[in-house]
Amino acid sequence: MFECAARENMAAGGLSFNKGSDMIHDYSCSKCEENDLNAEAQHFCPQCEHYLCDKCVKIHGGYFKKHVVYGRGDIQKWAGFSIDICAEHGKERDVVCGDHYLFCCSVCVALNHRHYQVRIKNDKKTCLIDGICELPSGEMVLADRSNKRVKLLNKQFEVIDHSDMPGNPQHLCHITGNEVAVVVCDCISNEVHFLTVTKEKLQSMRKFTTDHNCVFIAHHQGQLYVGSMDGLYLYTMAGRLLKKIYEDLS
Repeated sequence: MFECAARENMAAGGLSFNKGSDMIHDYSCSKCEENDLNAEAQHFCPQCEHYLCDKCVKIHGGYFKKHVVYGRGDIQKWAGFSIDICAEHGKERDVVCGDHYLFCCSVCVALNHRHYQVRIKNDKKTCLIDGICELPSGEMVLADRSNKRVKLLNKQFEVIDHSDMPGNPQHLCHITGNEVAVVVCDCISNEVHFLTVTKEKLQSMRKFTTDHNCVFIAHHQGQLYVGSMDGLYLYTMAGRLLKKIYEDLS
């Protein structure tokens, strides 16, 4: 029934959109989203924890007559949610993209704004982020190229520690547990640094030097893939070059 209502929304015109539409709502209908549609929610059911558009709320009311549903007039009662929650990813929006003038969550930054200047909660410096990853603990590690630092953020996206790098941290990746690898590149040296997080502190563990510039890094099945401006290289975790996988001859 909910699927039918969602399809009717699209057929009615102007109420629902394909998910690929660039129409953005602060809250989208949960049931329409399940059917790859994009409709603005006008109601919230705290028992189901669903946002509902005007059509879907009618179907919901037929099934769950005893559920109390709050409309836009009672938006402050949409329990557990606030305007500071990212409607797309469900995370708190604590980061401002200075290039796009958008209030973003950490996932937005990782996917769409990692090459842009952002200001992080309780951090006085503007950051140029070139990589971010989430640890199993829920903490976040990011590469701040503009300040030559790797920063550790807690679950509230507050900076709780940092590690100064010898050059510009270009990118980072999660290895295992609380360990990350960071590629550092400047006019003097090109290095891969390994850092670990212990008790809310970043600790430098080891590093190795490469003969090429480093702008990207990824970890897969115990090996490192390091990208330069014109090639891709395969390394062991100990820093031994296995082979050059790709070269852009253009």
